[in-house]
Formats: sequence, structure tokens, C-alpha cells
Amino acid sequence: MVTFFFRPVFRQQRVFHRVVALPVGEGLTLGRHTVTCLWVTLGWVDRDGSAWYRGFQKRRFPYARPAFRFLEGVLEPVPEDQVRMTAGDGTTTPRSSAKMEGVGWLPDPRNAPFGRGLSLLQRWFHLAWLTPAEAGYSRALPLLLLPA
Repeated sequence: MVTFFFRPVFRQQRVFHRVVALPVGEGLTLGRHTVTCLWVTLGWVDRDGSAWYRGFQKRRFPYARPAFRFLEGVLEPVPEDQVRMTAGDGTTTPRSSAKMEGVGWLPDPRNAPFGRGLSLLQRWFHLAWLTPAEAGYSRALPLLLLPA
């Protein structure tokens, strides 16, 4: 499934395999989450790591392109006569730097309501698909999480 949605985003197969292995290593690593610890977890200690470091030196990963490709692929099998219900939500994450996308000075949710003050927060938009109701129940499947 991952290959179907995200493989066209990468020109080279080996780069695609490195990008897919990265979150797997993140999920399995018990200690510090450095690139070297990820290699040890994945069993790639004997491989040359220069390609990984070259990948990290480039510009940021263009998240929007594969995310919208995934969105198209998930909603495509839904029949045309069926309503596609989606729900959007917003949330914030505390940050220490204003250089990231979507970061700004907002009222701090961690403070008391009578003395809120400002804090650097990153705003996020979350989009979920509400699956068709079966036996009176529906699920909200997360589709996108984008900086707002």
C-alpha cells in the first residue's frame, strides 16, 4: 500500500527504500533516535551511511505532494453515489523557535484562563474521513496532518 501511494514521488528506488525504512527504525528504536541508532536497529551497521547524510542535507521533504496523492487514493474507491464525509480539526504544538512553518505567538493553552500570556505554538490542520455508517457507527480515519 505504501508503495502504491508514495513510490511515484521518488525518482530512485533506493531513495524510496531509505525513506520507508526511516519511520520503521524510529518505531523500533528503544534508545536515542539518532541516525546511527536507527541503522543499528535496522541492522545496517556495515553499510555506507553517506547517502543517508546527503539526504538529510537537502531541503525539507515535500510532504504535501505524497499526502494529497494518498488522499486521492483513499477516497477513489468510494462510489460516486455515496457521500464522502470529512471533518477538519485544528490543534497546536508548543515550539521554541519561530522558524518552522505555521509557528506564531498565540495564547498559551498551558496557562490558567485568567492569565493566559503568549507562547510560540505551531498550528496544525487535521483532516479525517468519516466512513459510511454501519449498524449506527462510523469511524474517523485520519488522512492529513498539515501545518496551518
